[in-house]
Amino acid sequence: MDEYLQNRSLPIWASLTRLRTELHRDVQGIYYGYSPALELAFEQQGPFWGRHYLFWHHGQPLTLIYEVFSPYLTRYLGNMLSGK
Repeated sequence: MDEYLQNRSLPIWASLTRLRTELHRDVQGIYYGYSPALELAFEQQGPFWGRHYLFWHHGQPLTLIYEVFSPYLTRYLGNMLSGK
């Protein structure tokens, strides 16, 4: 990864895009649930959506990404469970 993430202050996707790295994203799991640690971090009550996926490059796994989506997205997307 050091070859691809030369500036670690940039988001991973920005670094890989700058280098025009050809990638395949392989989603391994999608999550929906509660986490006291995430509630503290986001200062919002759950539930939270998350996912993890592998980035592949030239047939080899490059890195595993685990991400949790900010609950603030509901301000733009709406609350998908309540239908509002």
